[in-house]
Amino acid sequence: MIVLKFGGTSVGTSSALEQVKNIVMAHQEPVIVVVSALGGMTDQLVELMQMDSRSSKVTEMLDAFGCRYANLISAMIDESIQPQVRTDINRLLRELQKDIGNAPRDTYFQDKIISYGERLSSVFVSRLFGAKNAVLVPVLDLVSTLADNRSLDRDISFSRINDYFRNNDADIYIVPGFIASAPDGHITNLGRGGSDLTAAIIARALNVSKIEIWTDVDGYMTADPRRDSNAAQIPQLTYDAALDMSLNGAKVVYAPALEIMKDVRIPLEVKNTFNPDGRFTSIR
Repeated sequence: MIVLKFGGTSVGTSSALEQVKNIVMAHQEPVIVVVSALGGMTDQLVELMQMDSRSSKVTEMLDAFGCRYANLISAMIDESIQPQVRTDINRLLRELQKDIGNAPRDTYFQDKIISYGERLSSVFVSRLFGAKNAVLVPVLDLVSTLADNRSLDRDISFSRINDYFRNNDADIYIVPGFIASAPDGHITNLGRGGSDLTAAIIARALNVSKIEIWTDVDGYMTADPRRDSNAAQIPQLTYDAALDMSLNGAKVVYAPALEIMKDVRIPLEVKNTFNPDGRFTSIR
């Protein structure tokens, strides 16, 4: 079994999602697919929760979310199941609208609102694979944080993950990245970049054969290619070197994800969703 994680740019458009579908379907063994929110949606949710809930802008933004998903459903989902997928997406959007207006503005408010990005994208992606047996994993029942609501509770999370995958059988498991449950049951998250950490948590708990982080670059580079035309792609890194680069500003893999994996050294590959047969960085 392997873990594949797709970031926001990888699930941002119908053409990108078609690439994701092809990458996942090419695997013969069972795969665990961790997905981020659609590209740009987390920032939009942050903007949304800062608005006056009575503002017409709230309705306009929610309508834009609905249109975005309606277009994706029409373009990519088998016609026979489109009504059910629309129902599932619209139910979540109604819940989001209700929470914007009524949820207590407490320490969990932001976490709950932002969680809708991954909750929506995972529902959609779980219906992309036709006849394949794809299941949506209830990640909020599996990944738990400690009392500070951000640090991973490893013991509980690893135990729950092992129990779930031991007792379920599927070709494709779809996991919403980033989100988790606080000790009191409220929705919290693992920090921006946390979908990488979700993938790493599952990979380590299950001791999978490989983890692939799919993004919009060909792995790690010697410098930021937007600033240095001489930047070169790095084909291989140790976990320690990759972690050092991430801690010093290389926003390729979330540093806590590398930290949790570095002592078990499950092979990790950083690949480009838009250039799947191109160069990549292998981390061991």
